[in-house]
Amino acid sequence: MVGQTVIWVSRTPMSERLATSAPDQPANRNGRWRARSTVENERALSTLLMLAEAAVAVVFFVRVVVAVLYPYDLDYGEGPLLDQVARLSRFENLYRSDLSQAPFVVANYPPVYHAVQLPFLYLFGPSYWYGRLISAASIVATAAFVGLTVRALCRDRRVGVIAGLAVFASSPIYFWVPCARVDSLALA
Repeated sequence: MVGQTVIWVSRTPMSERLATSAPDQPANRNGRWRARSTVENERALSTLLMLAEAAVAVVFFVRVVVAVLYPYDLDYGEGPLLDQVARLSRFENLYRSDLSQAPFVVANYPPVYHAVQLPFLYLFGPSYWYGRLISAASIVATAAFVGLTVRALCRDRRVGVIAGLAVFASSPIYFWVPCARVDSLALA
């Protein structure tokens, strides 16, 4: 299981676990401290995890803002995608069958992401910022859908928030989302 993350999710809501736990644990033999209950430990650890994931989400949003403001390409695929959007705006065919003449670009994605960018191209001209913004908004929608799905399955809002925030900590999402990429919209 190297490189895989395993998440255990309880199907019992936190409120039910709190209601069934013992209210007070007896003091130890010195009478100086009381042992924390399992529910209190779980709540403390889940709060710590949410704070850590929230910090990653803040870094994620800072990276997105910096990327949106950067006027040049960040990834090898952004230029060809923007060119394909411009060709689509002129009603040219994206999928060329003859590669013996220029442009020697292969369009290997369906035109959904291109079509979403078309209104921005007509309003603002060719630029990378709106493709990056669409990618970031798609990942925010993905995180919301993951959080809502886990919340519905587990009946626990805290677990849903943790799952939704975990999307931002995923390595491919963290590194690819500041770029204008088809993958983000496809994931949402």
